[in-house]
Amino acid sequence: MSGLSKIIMNSKYLKLCYQKVHYLEDGKGKTIVLLPSFLLTSYSYQYVVRKLLTSYRVIIPDIYKGRSVINTLPDSIDLYADELMEFLKKMKINKCLLIGISFSGIIVNRLYFRNIKEIEEILILNSTVADVTVKNYFNRLISGYCRLLFNNFLTFQGNAVNFLWIKDFFIYLFNNSRQLANEIKIGVVSYNQNQVRSVPVKTKMIFSLEDEFITPDFWEKHKQYSNINIEILPGNHDWFFHSPDLFANKVKEYFEGK
Repeated sequence: MSGLSKIIMNSKYLKLCYQKVHYLEDGKGKTIVLLPSFLLTSYSYQYVVRKLLTSYRVIIPDIYKGRSVINTLPDSIDLYADELMEFLKKMKINKCLLIGISFSGIIVNRLYFRNIKEIEEILILNSTVADVTVKNYFNRLISGYCRLLFNNFLTFQGNAVNFLWIKDFFIYLFNNSRQLANEIKIGVVSYNQNQVRSVPVKTKMIFSLEDEFITPDFWEKHKQYSNINIEILPGNHDWFFHSPDLFANKVKEYFEGK
């Protein structure tokens, strides 16, 4: 991953109820909305979606994070979902494809309880929409991040990814230090979510065999939903940062029905 030092997509702002949300947008075609994961922003994910910009219009909103100007701090994951729906409405997005990754997959969980006619299909990577009980959750979270960073440290490409995340983290810290701390608090408790009884939108979930956070019991929990298709890939929790070509292929494969 070369050239990880600047914004390569169009940087814009949109006024919402509780924030002036920053987002990146580029490309043309069907609209994909990608939600950044825990403690990362659109700055990191623009490099993941580069291969999609020739086929899709890609939007990465920094809902309650990054460079967004936040008036009121959220106190629950539900407010992320509310602001996302307002974002889609104000952007006049009538139909889109939604991608949730890790922490942002939990935001999708909250969307299933709403009228989400704007969302045609959903792709979720290494996350959960089911009610999964995690023993020693905080310890697993800390050890998972330590292993993730260490695994990246072992390769040149992995170090480039670590550097990207660190730079993104400090951009977030500089612009919204209070919200960054607040996101950590919300992230620690957000796994304890309401059970989704049905999945109203066609959804695919991709899990990783060597995931630093998620174990096979997560996969099994989601087999109860008839509208969810599950795929298991080799790789770690952050495989899409290391393999943007594979990520683009998986997105196209799913959304284009190939």
